[in-house]
Amino acid sequence: MDEQKSRTIKIILDGKDSEKKKNSIAHRWKTSQKETAAAIEKNTGEENESFEWVLPEEEVPKKDQGLHKIEYVSTSKGKKQSRKRSVGGKQAASVALSIASAMIVGIMLGFVIVKVVTNTDAGTPVRQVHSSPQGTVPTQIKNEKMIALPELSAPIVQGGVFSKEEAAQEVLIKVKDKGVPAETFVQDGQYVLLLGTAGTMEDAKKLGSLWKEKKVDVYAKTFTIPERKIQAAKSDTGLVEQYVSLFQLLSAESANIVLNKGSDLANRDIIQSDLQKIEKQTPKTASLKTMQGLLLEAGKDITHLSKQADRQKGIDAQKHLLKFIGVYSSAK
Repeated sequence: MDEQKSRTIKIILDGKDSEKKKNSIAHRWKTSQKETAAAIEKNTGEENESFEWVLPEEEVPKKDQGLHKIEYVSTSKGKKQSRKRSVGGKQAASVALSIASAMIVGIMLGFVIVKVVTNTDAGTPVRQVHSSPQGTVPTQIKNEKMIALPELSAPIVQGGVFSKEEAAQEVLIKVKDKGVPAETFVQDGQYVLLLGTAGTMEDAKKLGSLWKEKKVDVYAKTFTIPERKIQAAKSDTGLVEQYVSLFQLLSAESANIVLNKGSDLANRDIIQSDLQKIEKQTPKTASLKTMQGLLLEAGKDITHLSKQADRQKGIDAQKHLLKFIGVYSSAK
């Protein structure tokens, strides 16, 4: 009976033994094997005899797997916490970026305001430096104004219109070599070749016939430069009208001389009077000053004639008048 009590049944389920017994599992297993073998020898053929039931060691990993599951749950919780921390970090970074942007914009606005204020303050002494003690400011802008160039219309002899400057210059050189007065200028993007000017269309045609004798292709027409405005000195106001009037007189007189019609004494007196007035003027606008010089040269050629007509003087006057047309057309 004592032996039967000592062989009570032990059941180990799901590793419910305490942690201290885990380390002695191997020892109990060996002991149980010996006791079981002894019981089998003593109770051969007997069924329902008490025996010690010990679960195999393979059950232990199940507990470890359970522990792994617990560790997995705790790990996922840690990940959730880390995610919360990362979200909080992103929010902090966003706030920091907003603050930095606001600071940069504020600095830039402050710089612009300082720059504007500085320029405004610096502008005052600049104006004071340019001011004169008399209170006058002799600047180019205040001394200039837009003045009108009246329409210039005259019967002329034209030698052709060219789209390229090279072609126009080639014909110009050939015509001048034949003793014909000639000049080119640009109008509407084309190069116009002029070979003379006159007071009437009839005289223009006669000039054209004279040049045809030298084997130059020409035709007579009325040439017009439209009215327009140019920027000029205030003191030059009114000069252009005088120049246009004198140009028309010189064109008629020089054509008469070239055609051997002689010089009209009445026109010569008017021309001399106008030349004296223009010679005393001092134009400040460059284009007007050039016009003045060309008219004075043409007038000298005509007024310095002898009693008999001198064709060459008339041709020289024509050259100056053709240049006058070019300057008048290009003035701005």
